[in-house]
Amino acid sequence: DHALNDIDKSSDHYFEIVQKVIEDHGIEASIAKIVGSEALAYNVDEGVQIYGGAGFIEEYPMACLYRDERINRIFEGTNEINRLIIGGTLLKKAILEEIPIRDMIAQREVNWIPDLNLPDEEPMEVESHAIEYARSFTLFCLHESILRYGQDLKNEQWILEPLSNMVIALSIMDTGFKRYMQIEAGEHKNQTLDVLKLSIADQFESCTKSGMDITQELFTGEKLKDKLTIVNKYHKKTNYTPNRILSQKKIADMLYEQKKYYLD
Repeated sequence: DHALNDIDKSSDHYFEIVQKVIEDHGIEASIAKIVGSEALAYNVDEGVQIYGGAGFIEEYPMACLYRDERINRIFEGTNEINRLIIGGTLLKKAILEEIPIRDMIAQREVNWIPDLNLPDEEPMEVESHAIEYARSFTLFCLHESILRYGQDLKNEQWILEPLSNMVIALSIMDTGFKRYMQIEAGEHKNQTLDVLKLSIADQFESCTKSGMDITQELFTGEKLKDKLTIVNKYHKKTNYTPNRILSQKKIADMLYEQKKYYLD
C-alpha cells in the first residue's frame, strides 16, 4: 500500500504498476504466508497436546482450531508453491541484477563473516556471526546452483525448496536480530533476549541443514570435499554453540514468573 500511495489511479498503466509492485514483494509475501501458517500449525498441535484427550473433543475450542488450521497451508497458494515462488523470484532477481546479489557474493567469497561494528559487550555478538554465516551460506548455495543449472534452476524443485528454506530461516534470524537491536535498553529487551536466542538456534540449524543438502547434491568427490572445507572453515569461525535447553529453561522461568505471555 505504501508503494502505491503516490500512483495515479487514473493512469492507463495503473494495473501494470500494481502488478509490478506485487511482484517486487513476492518473496516477502511468500515468506510471511509460509512462516505464519506453519507457526500456527505448530502452536495448535502443541495446544491439542496440552489439552490431552479433551483437545480432540469438538466441545473444546482447541479441537476447532486444530480442524480449521489445516487449510492455511493449502489455500492462497500451497506452502510448496510459495517455496517455489521464493526460489524462482530470487533466481530471476539475481540473473536480472534487480538486487545486488552478485556484488555481495563477490564480497563474501573472501570473508563469510564481516565485522558488524556492534557495541562492546553486545550479548548477541556470537549470534550475529551465525546470522552472517547463514547469509553467506545462502548466497554460496544460490551462486553454485546458478553456475550448475543457469536459468534451468527454475525447474530444479529439489534445489529450489531447500534454497527457499534457507531464505526463510535467514529472514527470520535477520529480522528478529534487527528488531532486537532497535529495542531500547531495559526490561523488555532483556526479556526478549532468550526468545531471540532460541529462535536463531532453531533457524540456524534449519538453514545449515538445507545448505548441506544442496552442497552435497551439487558436488561429488574431491570437488565436494573442497566445498565442504570452505563451508566448515567459516562455520568454525562463528564460534556458535547455542545452548537451546538453557534458553528454554529461562523462557519457562519467565513465564512462571509473569504468569502470562510477557512480550506484548
